[in-house]
Amino acid sequence: MSATRMAESKPKSGAEALASCRGLIKASLCKTRVKCGKPTCRCAKNPRFRHAALTFTYKHKGRSMGLHVPKSMEADARRATADYRKLKKLVQKISDSNLEKFRRRIAVMKAKSRKRRKSHD
Repeated sequence: MSATRMAESKPKSGAEALASCRGLIKASLCKTRVKCGKPTCRCAKNPRFRHAALTFTYKHKGRSMGLHVPKSMEADARRATADYRKLKKLVQKISDSNLEKFRRRIAVMKAKSRKRRKSHD
């Protein structure tokens, strides 16, 4: 892949990175084992044979909730949770950058204050 193409594929700014997080969902994707409900199925008698199921787990008004994810939507669900993780990293990066700028402004302000005090003495 050429350098130009690589540059095009990577977001150039925080705003572009944020825009790429279109379908984000703040949830965890959990794989669980469940009984199918058929009394004659082997999953009813032996927990080792339970069927795999995907569930979104999330908080709503302080309570843990679960939402079954159909197998046909697994890729969308994984992308949505990955987008949320990407957003969290982006927010942390922006926060760290802003905190560092704030620290520098405070340091400059303190230095000016010390300079003024020394000139008055």
